[in-house]
Amino acid sequence: MWLARSAGLLILLAAPVMAQPAAVTERHVPAPPRGVAGTVVSMSEQQVILRQADGKTITVLMTPRWTVSKPRKASIAELRLGDFIGSANVDRGPDKGRANELRIFEPGYRPEYGTHSIAAPGTSMTHGFVFGIAKREGGTDLDIAYPEGRRAILVPGEMGVTVSDLQPRSAAARAKVTAVTRPGSDGVHRASRLVLAGN
Repeated sequence: MWLARSAGLLILLAAPVMAQPAAVTERHVPAPPRGVAGTVVSMSEQQVILRQADGKTITVLMTPRWTVSKPRKASIAELRLGDFIGSANVDRGPDKGRANELRIFEPGYRPEYGTHSIAAPGTSMTHGFVFGIAKREGGTDLDIAYPEGRRAILVPGEMGVTVSDLQPRSAAARAKVTAVTRPGSDGVHRASRLVLAGN
């Protein structure tokens, strides 16, 4: 009984931490990613070699446990609590936005966390976990949470979403793919997934 009460207390104590307003770090702009594309020549846990359209090969360093995904168009009805998403959204307040893009990432792929401004005026990019889904007239309200805070995002009713389905790594062998690299703590650019092209 004591253990159960203690566990409940820990949950109550932890909940306000996630509910706190986003800190200044929420607006930290990560280093811009770099896109690459080509046909897979070879793969290993640490790197992938791609042959680009001009015939030249490049080596793409990979993060541990990198994934392969295949995107498809879908509806907001496929979104589930706990999904990790990325959304470009027009600012509607300090912690609110209206989505003009929503991507549901495959399990294991978490490119970055938080909300930061992007090039489009008055627009932010948000990456985080879905903590709440509420249907309403004209769309769906999402509560997106991440380590530094949370953001409420309205997804308009007419807007489609993109779902990335997890694929076995073998699906990328000799396939045309795209990838996005981001710098790690050591400053070295690596990719965390390959996306199958032609979708």
